[in-house]
Amino acid sequence: MQSSLVKTAFLCNISQKWKQVVPEVLGNIKRIFTEDEALFFVDRKNPVSSEEHLKKILESGFERIVVVGGDGTLNRTVNFLQRNQFLDQVTLGIIPFGTCNDFAKTLGLPKGDALFALESLEKNKIKCVKVAQVNRHYFLNNSGFGRSNPGKRRKGPIADINQMKPIRTKIMWDNGLLQDEFFMMICANAPYFSDGLHFSKESNPYDERLEFFFVRKMSKVRLLAKLFFGKRGRPLEKSPIDQSILRIDTTKITVQTNAPIWVMTDGELVPELSALREAVFQIAGTCNFVVPEIV
Repeated sequence: MQSSLVKTAFLCNISQKWKQVVPEVLGNIKRIFTEDEALFFVDRKNPVSSEEHLKKILESGFERIVVVGGDGTLNRTVNFLQRNQFLDQVTLGIIPFGTCNDFAKTLGLPKGDALFALESLEKNKIKCVKVAQVNRHYFLNNSGFGRSNPGKRRKGPIADINQMKPIRTKIMWDNGLLQDEFFMMICANAPYFSDGLHFSKESNPYDERLEFFFVRKMSKVRLLAKLFFGKRGRPLEKSPIDQSILRIDTTKITVQTNAPIWVMTDGELVPELSALREAVFQIAGTCNFVVPEIV
């Protein structure tokens, strides 16, 4: 019998780094939400496994979908629901056991703490968050470009930085127009990306705006230093007058580039966002999330 009156499905895609706690996590879920048919396990060898499970979840009439995983699984869930016009009909939740859990951190859910997340689900406090969009793909946390063809096998973060080249970019927003060269850009609907990095903690998924951070051409050593200290909690935008980073707060931006860019969303590469020369980022809608009392 379900713990609350809300019929809840759990889409489980627990990262390998949490594999040692999988039995405990699943045991806690079953202890509170006891229906085995409410558990759906993603097959990592099947690229459409998440979508197949979500189709069954919707057909079975579940009112709430909880992602037991990370930002990538959450992104695929949001896009599937949006494509099938169900995003406004279900409530989402997170038990953060993914490779990156940046959106869960924004909601106030500590990674690796299943009991806290389950207690939040039982309390069933709902909050409306904004959904953003780049071209025809949706995201909750962030989207941006900078890495050259991230679909290729990675050689490590230092190699990624060394391969970065300044890209001539035309930026158009509201009544604004600007052209310059940038190493990378992040469109932030929420503050954190890449497992805790952030430009500013002001990015808020509950408001009507997006924060865009364009990183200007600089020495690779300086850029590496920014990322190094960013991993230790320092914002990459040290102050509003940091000239190495251009910040624009708005609801919609169009970027055009003189070289192909690979746009990533919520930490993952999307095939249809590969090798673009134009991308439009904007607020696109809303969805409901179960959040802790502390939010």
